[in-house]
Amino acid sequence: SNLKNLKTLGVTHAVDLSDGSEHHSSSDIEYMRISEHILDKPEYPIVEKIGRKAVDFISHVLAKKLENVVVVYCTMGISRSATVTLQYLMDRGMSLKESWKLLKSSRPFVNPNLGFWEQLSELERRTTGNKTMTTRDYVIAELLEFWPSIGLDFANIVADRVLDVPFEDMITGTFLDAAVKSLSEAGRPCRQTC
Repeated sequence: SNLKNLKTLGVTHAVDLSDGSEHHSSSDIEYMRISEHILDKPEYPIVEKIGRKAVDFISHVLAKKLENVVVVYCTMGISRSATVTLQYLMDRGMSLKESWKLLKSSRPFVNPNLGFWEQLSELERRTTGNKTMTTRDYVIAELLEFWPSIGLDFANIVADRVLDVPFEDMITGTFLDAAVKSLSEAGRPCRQTC
């Protein structure tokens, strides 16, 4: 069972960002649950509404006792949990780019939706005055990882098209969803420099 695996890993605390259907009760693990439904939609303000609370919870738990272990999870472990984990790492002093490299090396299939990434990039700009990895940089990196054969020049063209798709028109908000949508509408004019 998942609970047994968590105990084996020494998990003492968990941040539950799931859709609410996976509520566990355990006297061994203290959960931070969010009462509202956290949408995995690009326009949902996860950094502002949830991220700060989760970062404070994780920071408090880890400062309290060195042996504490916190797991952050959502339904698929791809977007919401990755976003909050990146926000925590940034709060600890890492840049967004450094945080992304670390998280991606630990969990290669994470993929925050483009709206969440934009929120993290904007948070980094507000707190440090710098953006180490813009949403465009993120899209290009993901495109090159997913389709290495397309090369940087074509990745730049596709990234411009991806970023031209309004968040509300995306099905999932991921770079791949936007890339497919943008390429299927390739005949239309591009609002950004293509």
